Amino acid sequence: MEIDRWIDGGSRKRKGEVMRNIVLGLVSVVVCAACAAQGALIFEDNYDSEDTGSGVGYPDGYSFFGTGIDDRGVTALESVSPDNSGYLALDNGVTAWGAGCWKAAAGGAVDLTEGSLSIYMKRTAGTAGGVAFKVWDGDGNEYRTADEDLFSISTDWTEFSQPLSALTHQDAGSGALDAANITQYGLIFYKAGSGTDAITYYFDDYTGSTIPEPGVAMLLIGGIGTCLFLRRRKRA
Repeated sequence: MEIDRWIDGGSRKRKGEVMRNIVLGLVSVVVCAACAAQGALIFEDNYDSEDTGSGVGYPDGYSFFGTGIDDRGVTALESVSPDNSGYLALDNGVTAWGAGCWKAAAGGAVDLTEGSLSIYMKRTAGTAGGVAFKVWDGDGNEYRTADEDLFSISTDWTEFSQPLSALTHQDAGSGALDAANITQYGLIFYKAGSGTDAITYYFDDYTGSTIPEPGVAMLLIGGIGTCLFLRRRKRA
């Protein structure tokens, strides 16, 4: 009788372990599927593999426009992720409105439907103007961050991000922005409202990515929560 009870108990224990493993396996599948379906990285510029220095052509592939640009390039002296960051030095005593830098999208165009832009930035001390994201589409429409939403850059590294739909100020073109056909992306550094300081802006890890659907995000959160719950029960 004692042996039978021991065997039955062992069987129940094994069944419990099997069921626990099945549940954990299913949760793992759900989490992996959610991770695969969440936001995808469309482009990234971290400037780490580029030569450091100043002059035309730095950072690689970028163009610079505007008066009062003292210098621009890639530096190893500042970065968020090793090893380098891009930079632009703007003289507020000379420039009329500001300066910009932008880059042609790889392959001619990228799809940023339901997409978001993100970048890390900092600057040197002094009176500085705001900074905006800017993008172009294949039809010649140019959209940027609206004046009221310009980024106020501090002297510490800070991440700034905006969904593409938040770039509501149209600089050129006559149509709505075609998010599925973005041909250029970049930044605009505006002249300060007062003061004549020369400000150096540093920027790093400029990325464009798609935003996961809300249902996918909730699935991911739910899967992680289930894993944590089961792990806690197992420990208990």
